[in-house]
Amino acid sequence: MVLHYVGYFFGHIPLRGVPAFIVGIAGLLGTIALGIGFGLYARGKKRSWAWSFLALIGLLGLVILLLLPDKVASERDPESQVAPKPGQ
Repeated sequence: MVLHYVGYFFGHIPLRGVPAFIVGIAGLLGTIALGIGFGLYARGKKRSWAWSFLALIGLLGLVILLLLPDKVASERDPESQVAPKPGQ
């Protein structure tokens, strides 16, 4: 997330030459890494990889992803649909 914001904030400062290239690459790599991490987190919640696009909005995307509920437990665990045995 740090590289994402480095690229974002320093992208607004007029830089020339090698520093501008390094800042641009850092921002791009940070956003890609953030997208991969968001995608893996979404897959862990049994959601689509499309949720990784929340990386493009940075910290707000992280908050949204953290508040995203897991898929219903009955969809993940077929035993949760089994009725309890009598006497239990």
